[in-house]
Formats: sequence, structure tokens, C-alpha cells
Amino acid sequence: MHFLAVTLDAEGKSGIINVKVSDVTHLESDSPTMVAVHTSDRKYFVMGSIKYFTGVLEASGYEFFLSDKGTLVNLNYVIRVDTGLMILHLSNGKKTYYSRNKKDQLLSTLSLRGI
Repeated sequence: MHFLAVTLDAEGKSGIINVKVSDVTHLESDSPTMVAVHTSDRKYFVMGSIKYFTGVLEASGYEFFLSDKGTLVNLNYVIRVDTGLMILHLSNGKKTYYSRNKKDQLLSTLSLRGI
């Protein structure tokens, strides 16, 4: 089991807490050096870039997909794809968009998972 060291606020004034990587639904670029980490019930912050986390999570064996240039989605939480509106529906009720350029790769990856 792996954890991400995150903060509750972007400034880090709340201190560091650990969040299970398996609880992360998606990550979004908040700025060039800050990433918002989303779980089913909270939003956290961590220093870094989407590019960095894409590599780290893949190397650690997690199934995250770069759905657009600023969003990394945990495929374990995707329950439906709206191909018309380019929206991924997550099991916690949240939605995130994906890029047209990623559509074929995304659908292929999800079809292998039975989605």
C-alpha cells in the first residue's frame, strides 16, 4: 500500500497528512508546480506536476490515465464514458473531461477493463 504526502490547503499551513493512492480518484494540475489530489470526499494539494505523477504512479503499478494535459484519472473509479460530451463519470459521482486526442486510447484502455 502506497501513500501520497499531501496538505489540506495549497499553502501547506495545515501540515502534511498521508492519503492512500488507492483512494485517489483523480489529480488535476492546479498550477505548474501544484497538483490537486481528489478523493471521494476531499481535495488535497501536493507540490509537483501532472507529468511527474503520471510517471511515478505508472512506475508504481497504479492504473491512472492522462485524460487531458492537466488531469490524471484513476481508472478504478471510472464507471461510464460520455463520448458525446467527452466526460468521464466516476463512481463517487464526480465528473471530469477528457481530450479528443485521448479518446481512442482511453476507450481502448477502458474496454480492456470491461467498461
